[in-house]
Amino acid sequence: MVLRLNQEFDFEHGGMSRSPKFPMPSVWLFLVRYASKFNNEEVLNHIKLSLDRIALGGIFDHLSGGWTRYSTDERWKIPHFEKMLYDNGQLLSLYSEAIALFQSKNIFKDSQEIYNAAIRKTINWLKTEMLSKENGFFSAQDADSEGEEGKYYVWKEDEIIDILKDKAPRFKELFEISAEGNWEHGNNVLHLENIPNLPWNELEEDFDKLLKFRENRIKPGLDNKIICSWNGLMLNGLVAAYRYSANKDDLKLAVENANFIKNNLCQEVVNEDGETSIGLVHLYNNNKLVFGFLDDYAAVIQGFVALYQVDFDIQWLHCANSLCRYSIANFFDETEGLFYFTDSQSESLIARKKEIFDNVIPSSNSIMAFNLFNLGQYFDNFEYIEISKQMFGMVKKLCLQDIQWLSNWANFGLGLSSSISEIIIVSENAQLHKQEIDRTIFKPYSIFAAQNKQSELPVLQYRTKINDTDTFYVCFDKTCRLPSNNLIETITELQKNG
Repeated sequence: MVLRLNQEFDFEHGGMSRSPKFPMPSVWLFLVRYASKFNNEEVLNHIKLSLDRIALGGIFDHLSGGWTRYSTDERWKIPHFEKMLYDNGQLLSLYSEAIALFQSKNIFKDSQEIYNAAIRKTINWLKTEMLSKENGFFSAQDADSEGEEGKYYVWKEDEIIDILKDKAPRFKELFEISAEGNWEHGNNVLHLENIPNLPWNELEEDFDKLLKFRENRIKPGLDNKIICSWNGLMLNGLVAAYRYSANKDDLKLAVENANFIKNNLCQEVVNEDGETSIGLVHLYNNNKLVFGFLDDYAAVIQGFVALYQVDFDIQWLHCANSLCRYSIANFFDETEGLFYFTDSQSESLIARKKEIFDNVIPSSNSIMAFNLFNLGQYFDNFEYIEISKQMFGMVKKLCLQDIQWLSNWANFGLGLSSSISEIIIVSENAQLHKQEIDRTIFKPYSIFAAQNKQSELPVLQYRTKINDTDTFYVCFDKTCRLPSNNLIETITELQKNG
């Protein structure tokens, strides 16, 4: 599969050999995990090249953070300036996992610094520009302001000179700033070709000065729709950012957003038999009730499961499990073994379609395969696990033919072929121990659970403290090692079974 994908790589500019270029987070996330499993040096180098270019080029807003929708050229230089929530949620996940991979192998420290800066800046942009007072995230920022695409973001040479003074010559050289412009009509897009040979914090000082000037301009319009699935993708991205940074503000933001989803986008649904269950609505504050689509369920379940694995609040697993049961009851096609995109409770259609192929957003079916497998592990629900495996069986041949459009399915298949590890932490300091594990090793296909007192969660049954002290249980494919009171020993055991 990867050999086929390799033929499409742009080894000069990163990404795939095409123009325009979309980030395609699902493709790179698969490659991050593939490189982790097989330690493929060529793939590692191409991941670095591509993620460097996506973080350094004009597609990223170097001043306030956030990635734009795509690059109009092959160099990642000139963006389409619209910023979409779904891109940024996925890119937070991708860059966080890339940092974790590079840390685990002790490589590409310069790239790690750039990626960390991009993540921090993007989260700040989300909090200041994209967050509603109820803690839901808005959908997008427009490309245009004052009727002109990119006007808010581009620069004239004389503006750079006036603002940066003696630092302007260095900045102009790095970012290809000129009187003629590096774009059109004498306009310049902030774009770096390579990681600069100077401390990144020196550039941040320049960015801050330019940002203060730019904030006086008329901002692009805001699409203030709050879409359920896109909030689920962002929740997952925030959790990934926290997981590999341990920045408590990231976790706080993730929990607030999860509570917003639970309290505002979940609803009681009564079926034709009078039975009540919990479902999702697609839009917040919409005058017309729109039943959630499969991508809403898939993304929210994914986000809730991810959140449990960092804060260990069991309510998120129960919420995820309730939504999963609803999905099976109202979306699942038992004949074909895949999920429809529309709810059986919603307005009837001539034909109900299924979303299978991954694109700029992974297909809802591929995300659901992950969800079913992970929840099956937590709740000892073998029906969930069997459905997930059958789903992958339906697309396995397609993955082999063209992985580009089934990259999240390939990611799931890679997990199935890996040694699935369960890490159980019995301690009142479970979050701190989990952070130490994440700082040390990269285990993307693991599931984590924790308790201090006995929990009803099946995966935690009979997992108690040994010797009345913190205890760690590690299982691989349901075969468990002896419990340990030593975190370092536990990490070593996980490393040996990578």
